[in-house]
Order: sequence, then structure tokens, then C-alpha cells
Amino acid sequence: MSHYKAARATRARMRLRARAHICGCLILALLGCDDGQKTQADPRPPDAGTVDLGGVADPAQLAATFDNVHHHILQPGCAIPGCHDPAAASGGLDFTVPASAHSALLGAPPQNPVAAENGWLRVRPADPERSFLIRKLAGPGVGEGMAMPSPAQQLDPAWLDLVSRWIAAGAPPPQGAPTPLANPPPLFTAREARTLTFRDPVRACINCHPTHVREWRISNHAYAAEDPVFHAMVRLGQRQTEGRLGQFCVQCHTPPGLALGQTPVRALGDSHVQDFSGLSAAAQRGVSCDVCHTVTAVNEPRNARMIYTPDGTMRATIADPQDTAAHRSEHSPLHKTSDLCGSCHNVTNPAGAPIEETYDEWASWAQADQKTCQTCHMPAYRGRAAVDGPEREVHRHTFVGVDVSLLPEDSFPGYEELRGLTRALLEQAAEIGIEVRPADHQITVRVRNLAGHRLPSGATAERQLWIEVLVHDAERVLRFESGTVDTQGDLRDDDPHHTVAPGTDPQLTVWRQILFGDAGPVEFPWQAKRVENHLIEPGATDTATYDFGALPPGEYTVQVRLLFRTFPPYFLRALERDAALDPAVKTRVPTVEMARGTVRLTIDGAPPVGGPDCEDDEIVDCNQTCQPRAWLADGDCDDGTYSQWGGADFQCEALAYDQGDCQAPGVDATCPAGEITDCDGLCWPVDWLGDGWCDDGTEQIWGSAHFACAERAWDLADCPDPDAPPPDRPGEGDGLTPEGCLPGFVRDCLDACHPEEWIGDGNCDDGTNADWGHPSFQCAPFGFDRGDCG
Repeated sequence: MSHYKAARATRARMRLRARAHICGCLILALLGCDDGQKTQADPRPPDAGTVDLGGVADPAQLAATFDNVHHHILQPGCAIPGCHDPAAASGGLDFTVPASAHSALLGAPPQNPVAAENGWLRVRPADPERSFLIRKLAGPGVGEGMAMPSPAQQLDPAWLDLVSRWIAAGAPPPQGAPTPLANPPPLFTAREARTLTFRDPVRACINCHPTHVREWRISNHAYAAEDPVFHAMVRLGQRQTEGRLGQFCVQCHTPPGLALGQTPVRALGDSHVQDFSGLSAAAQRGVSCDVCHTVTAVNEPRNARMIYTPDGTMRATIADPQDTAAHRSEHSPLHKTSDLCGSCHNVTNPAGAPIEETYDEWASWAQADQKTCQTCHMPAYRGRAAVDGPEREVHRHTFVGVDVSLLPEDSFPGYEELRGLTRALLEQAAEIGIEVRPADHQITVRVRNLAGHRLPSGATAERQLWIEVLVHDAERVLRFESGTVDTQGDLRDDDPHHTVAPGTDPQLTVWRQILFGDAGPVEFPWQAKRVENHLIEPGATDTATYDFGALPPGEYTVQVRLLFRTFPPYFLRALERDAALDPAVKTRVPTVEMARGTVRLTIDGAPPVGGPDCEDDEIVDCNQTCQPRAWLADGDCDDGTYSQWGGADFQCEALAYDQGDCQAPGVDATCPAGEITDCDGLCWPVDWLGDGWCDDGTEQIWGSAHFACAERAWDLADCPDPDAPPPDRPGEGDGLTPEGCLPGFVRDCLDACHPEEWIGDGNCDDGTNADWGHPSFQCAPFGFDRGDCG
């Protein structure tokens, strides 16, 4: 964590100089004079700049005492008529008497709801960085009220430094007389006037940055303010908290909406609602270009505690940005760090419960000093940041994570494209290993986390990562199941609020977060007082053991899958019932297969496994010798007809060495790793066979919905849903294709995007057939037959 501490110390020094905070007109005035609504144009005594009062000559020479802070700053600048004087005492603050002023500031939460929800204190002793007094004087964050004393004036940096030094010294109480100051500088200086503007990227940015904007358009950043689950949760949260939830959720989901005052919370009858009807086009875009690229500082990577500076400068990682008439550009080291992401991907609710810890999880990862959030979620490539810019290293702006659009398919762009990218990312996030223990009638499944944070991560109380185990006998009759769902699509855990079949899956393994309120488990993040995590730590391996002792003797095939989904149906049904969520939303939540494996298990009659203790990556062979486990998954089919261990037909039934070792019976030594020969002897990616299409042997055209190559058993376990469309397989490339698809995709005559490899299949599309997928299909407008006659 030394890298984080060093970065935080650097940011603290910058803030103590009061340079990074100044963004006065960013903010809404929410409550009272505590938000700086009243001030005088120049509250200094008329002769303060002309009369020699004796004493020290510079505010930097003043001791860091409250006496000096009160005498030189609070009394002349704040305890003025109509503001923090005894008559007005705006915000409950009267600064005329040093002792009471100190008491009111020290350790007290501010009245501003956003600041209070985010854990600020008016003055946090020894911590200027998290003291709201400093933030208000220098320039508050989004939703934290107006700057003090006004958007037009700011405390001179020399005086602000005195306040910071007093807090850093522990914010001691008044001790006695202040130190006189000879010819003091002005208390206030002009604050740079800045007009808050958030633009619609599709209109303002796309002409110069078409690739980045098109990538962003299908991302969850662009989706953040449109997400129907977000809106349902806000409706329920505002009602249940009587409006106290305030701006807590929107500060990350639509920073422009919050900053522009477009998300008010209002009483409606005996309830409270947050009004989104006034969102501008820019605010509807959620986390847009102007949000990320105007961030100048992160006070703490949590709860949106960042500083926006909309001064016409766009900040990013390019070290030598080119001049442009569109805007100023500036190199920002901050944008290379995970701190920027942590601002919204670390969330602690107002009760102090950590309901999202992705940044903290990454910070604890052993490789955090080598890889940032951007490494995986904004991968680098060679391209152009702008249409007329030079080729350089730039970054993807699809921000692929685990969430996908749950709006109707035609209501948000990139519906299938983002799902394909999300599935590919999840498939890289974990791996499984299966150990067969026939003597114990058990298997052990190892799940290794390959991600840079926990699995699952994010809003983990809503996520589900689980193991599905299916055991079939020799006649393919299902004899055991775990991790399967009930009639409503829910996992069969022990909670009757979750499933119609509670307790019917006693060996269920599921990873998620459980929220607790005062009286026990709760479902929603604003209800939580504490959390209990059942998650896989970054870089760690969790194990689950399944016992099949209740099965009769025989030979069994055990199929194991690691599955993930963002929302369980019971969670969405609660939002349907209590917050008017569209019931169709739950039908759009995909369940993603992250990994799979198959083994064979012999019940009874098998000699016990003995021999030496082996390393984690080794296993005992038939000669009781430790051998590399990877040697068994070699692509050769060990079917028992050959007796030499390591041979293509080797089998050791007692240890089930041939199970899980036939995933590609048709592997041809001439194919590259990860590919397999088809019935015509051509090499294709192995994972294209497990594509969700039903290969039932009724058609012999490779790539069709019914293709089968029986001698290679390609149709086995390949039919979860015969009617489902094939999955997306995004390719490499820059931006979208001219047809509007992701790289590696083409658009067919039915206006759907499909992998271009499916067109270049070696069949000649000569225009004699009109059915897409037929070997003779042609769609001339899209040129599907070009280069397709190999």
C-alpha cells in the first residue's frame, strides 16, 4: 500500500496549497448558510490593509492556533451581520465567541446531506484533507453546496494555509490572545468564475473522437442513469428512508444531474421521491466524457470524493496532447491510477457499511503495484485518440465489467456486443480444477480467482457466483444436482424469501455478500449496518467438496460449471413488488458460464487412492508416483484400450484419469493450441463447439444449428437452449465496423451483428440461396461472399 500512501500524501500537500480545490460554480446550494449562501463583498475592516498594527509580517509566520484562525479569519470574514453572527447564526453556527465557534466546528457533521452521507466532518482533527471547512473554503465537491464565502470570492491561499495548519496540528482549542499581524494581506481574493457545463458526448465529442464515443455509448458508464434497476432502487430507497437517502446514489450514476440541480428529492404525500424528469440530455448520459476528463483530484477513493474542475481543459493520460481549437488538453497522471476509479467503485453507505469494495480489493492484491483498474477494463492498443491525431497508445472506452443493459434490446445501443465482451472478460476471470476422490465417493472443485479483485466484486450483495454440479449414470439419467434453480429461477438455498424450494440443495456453493441490519439480514444497501462477505480473494483459490455417498455403485459422469449473474430473480421480484420494476427486466439478466469441466467417478469397487503427498499441481499416477496434473489434460482420449501411461489411449480406471481428458477427441496435431479439426479436417477454435447450439446430428453443415460430427462427440453437453441465438465473439480491432458492429463482426440481412468468421467459413456464398447460414447464402449489399470461396 506504499504507492497509495505516497499518492495520498502528494494530494494532501497539493490541497494544503489550495490549488486543486477551486471550482466554485460547480455546486448547488442545498441547505442554509452552512453552504455559503450569504456573505459581504469585502468583510475586512476598512483600514486593515493600511494601518501598521505591529507583530509578525506574514500569515505564514502565525502560529497554528485557533486564536489566530478566529481573530484573523472567522471573526472578520464569517461572524458578520446576516451570516454567522448571533442574530442570524446561519446553519446553527455563531462564530463571534472563540470557545463556542471551536465547539461547533470540532468533530461535527455538516448540515449538507451529501457531505454528511460521505462521512465529512466540519473539522476532523489532524486531517485537513477530510475536513469540510477546508473543502468549503477552497471549493466544494459536487452536491456539497456553494463555496465559502461565495462563488465570487475565495480565502487567500496564505490564510487558507493557516486554517489547514491549525487542523493538521490537531485543531487545538483557543488558548489566549492572538498574534498581531502587521499590514495583513487581503483576507479574500477573487475566485475564478467558472460556468458549469456538461455536454452530450454524442453531439459534442463524436466528430473528433468517434472511436472512443462509440465505445463509450455501449458501456455501463453511459447506461448508469438509464438502468431500470437503479431507478427502482432509488424509488424504494427514498421511500424507505423518508428522503434521507438524498443524493447518495446519483452522485455516481449521474454527476451532471446532481451538479446541475436536476435530481431533487421531494415529499410526495406521505412518501418521498427523487425527481429525474428534469434531466438534461447531458445528465441522461450518466458518466460521460466531461465527468471523467474534468477530474483534477481525488480526496479519497470512495463515495465520489473527487474534485471536478470544468475550466475548459480535458485531462487524460496522453503525455504530449496536441493543441486543438475544440478544448485545452492536459496530461493528468491521476488518470493512470486506480484512485480515479475508486471514487465510485468503493462505496460505504451512510451507516458505515462497505457495500462496494472493488478499489480496496484491488489495493490488497499482490499485483496492485503492476496493474491498475485500467489494465483490464480500459486495455491499451495502438490507435488515434482523435481523427486527425497521431497514432499512439490509446485505451478502450467500453469499460467492460459484469453489468449489461437490462433495457429492451432496441432501447440501448450495443446490446449483444457488450454481452459478448462481458462474457469474454468473465471467462478470463477464473479457472476451475476438479479432483476425483473415488475412495471417498467425492470430488473437490477448486476455483481460482484470476481477477485483480474479489470474485464476485462490485455490488456483491446483488451478485451470485456459484458452482453447478450434475451427475449422470451410465444411462445418462440425472442422479445428483447442485447449483440448479427452482421453478422461478432462484438458487435453492436455505432462505424461504429467496426460493420456493428452501433447503433442497444442501451442498450448494455460492459466493456473495450478505447485508445485515439491526434485526438480521436485509436485501438493500441503504438498509445495511454491517456486511458479511463470502467471496474469493484476489489471487486466492477456494474449494468446494461434493459427496456422492448416497449414490448406488456404478459409473458416473460429473459435469461442473462455474456460473455468474448480476441479479438473482428474488431480488428483482422484490423491486417489482415494491418499486414498480418492469417484470421483463429479470428475463434479460444473463447467466454466464465462466468455466466448466467433466470427470468420471466410480462408486464402490475402486481401490483407495494412496501413495505420496503431491504438490497442488501434481497427482498420483497408477504407479503411486507424483506426476504433473496438467499431463492428464493433454487432449488425448484415454479410453482404456492402451496401457502405457501418457499414451493416447491410456486409462487408469481407479483414478479416473481418462475423464476430463477427452474434451477434444478430434484434436489434430496440425492444429494450433486451442483448436480442433472438424469433420473435413479443418482447424477451428475448440470453444466454438460449446456455443449453446444444439448439435443433434440432423444436419452435416458445420456452423448450422444442428451440425454434428458423431465420431467426435461434438454434440455432447452442447444444447442448453436449442432456440437461443449464438453468442457474440468480438474480435480485435479499433472502434466499430462501417456496419455499426464491434470489431470482428458483420451485419447480416436481418440487421443483426455476427462474428465475421462465421461468414468466412470456406463455403462459397454465390447468391443461389437466401437463408443466412446456408453454404450458398449471399447478401450482396454486405459483400458476404467476398473472400469466402476458399
